[in-house]
Amino acid sequence: MVDIATDASLKPASHPKPLRVGLDIGSTTVKAVVLDQSDSLGDTLFSDYRRHHANVRATVAGLLVDIHKKLVDLGRGDEPIRLSITGSGGLALADNLHVPFIQEVIAETEAIDKEYPQADVIIELGGEDAKIIFFGGALEERMNGSCAGGTGAFIDQMATLMNVTVNELDELSLKHEKIYPIASRCGVFAKSDIQPILNQGGRKEDVAASIFQAVVDQTVAGLTQGRELKGKIVFLGGPLHFLMGLRQRFVETLKLDADHAVFPEDGDCFAAMGAALCSSDYGERSFDEVLDRLEKSVDSVGLVDTMPPLFTSQAEIEDHATQFGTVHVGDIKYRDLNGDGVIDNYDKTVIGRGDVPRIYYGFGADLQIGDFSISALFQGTGQADRYLDGICIKPFWDDEGRDNVFANIHDRWSPDDPTNQDVFYPRMYVGSDANTNNVQKSSWWVKDVSFLRLKQLNISYN
Repeated sequence: MVDIATDASLKPASHPKPLRVGLDIGSTTVKAVVLDQSDSLGDTLFSDYRRHHANVRATVAGLLVDIHKKLVDLGRGDEPIRLSITGSGGLALADNLHVPFIQEVIAETEAIDKEYPQADVIIELGGEDAKIIFFGGALEERMNGSCAGGTGAFIDQMATLMNVTVNELDELSLKHEKIYPIASRCGVFAKSDIQPILNQGGRKEDVAASIFQAVVDQTVAGLTQGRELKGKIVFLGGPLHFLMGLRQRFVETLKLDADHAVFPEDGDCFAAMGAALCSSDYGERSFDEVLDRLEKSVDSVGLVDTMPPLFTSQAEIEDHATQFGTVHVGDIKYRDLNGDGVIDNYDKTVIGRGDVPRIYYGFGADLQIGDFSISALFQGTGQADRYLDGICIKPFWDDEGRDNVFANIHDRWSPDDPTNQDVFYPRMYVGSDANTNNVQKSSWWVKDVSFLRLKQLNISYN
């Protein structure tokens, strides 16, 4: 975990507004913003958005070097910086660099308060996550959990299916004449909808727009959960910043005018701006120090502390942040991302890799033995996760404990072996009100769904 209170170098500094650097490390991209005296995103000294292709450290190092070059050109290369990191992929790096980690909702809210204080709703689409934040009264965030359907990864996959780049998909969508219903919850289902349309001569322009419409439908139906989207809506994230066709589908679907649909000029870097704003509260360090820590972190064996996923003692419960309901030994232990001693919406982050596989593969083999011929075709996917819910994780959920259970019910935590963490189920209970802690959406219930299967086997005799 990142402890932002124990490093003396992170104590609040005395002079206001030095050079402030914010990094937003997402599932597919890294964004950077450098602020000087102004808190406005329009007055940044540097801002950039880059895909990291799973090489986060190299991309971050490249960004920091480019930032330093820019400051050298301005005659400010020797000035110290204040650096904060946010984003779903930023926690481990913040820990390695000994810099504060800012939870995404906090960072984005900070930036929105500066730029659009009258905003009622934020809709953000990222590489593998989507979220809606409602303002007005208590802040409420809704996120898509581990499913990457309706996000940038989904759009990338659909562009590949149509044999075009994402930019070409965007250009095609602006010339559409009709919209087809396409599933966006799962990339496999979407492909099964799209391929027949293309095979029957459907226009690529119409399919492209339909893909973006599917993203809109998934976001609105999946995240609003009946709550009305109204007022001034700010759209953030790379897909909504770069894809004009996607913007058009949101505006038309939600029936928004120019006063109520806000697409910031630097909407792809808003979370990074928020991280830069939050860095004002912490101490300074040199670029050389940050780059040196980044280089040394490559040799680090553990990227995140090995915090046991289940509580093993009552003392451990009492020393940890407050969670959900009455917590017992054997219950799931959640990470306190913002260090405030309470597990709540401000501690949510992206979990899992999404259920759209990043790898599809297949291979075959043929064998001839005398007059016998044997051929086999194998098919598989890789790097995909699925979030489990419902009766998969809630046996005995009704008040009388009569819900169905699965055969793996024996693979559970037991008071007879309280330190055993390698189980499927945490502490068991009966009744819907008995344990609100263990049914929260968390990485405990994210499971790898990669597979390899024998798709076809032929045996013939000639």
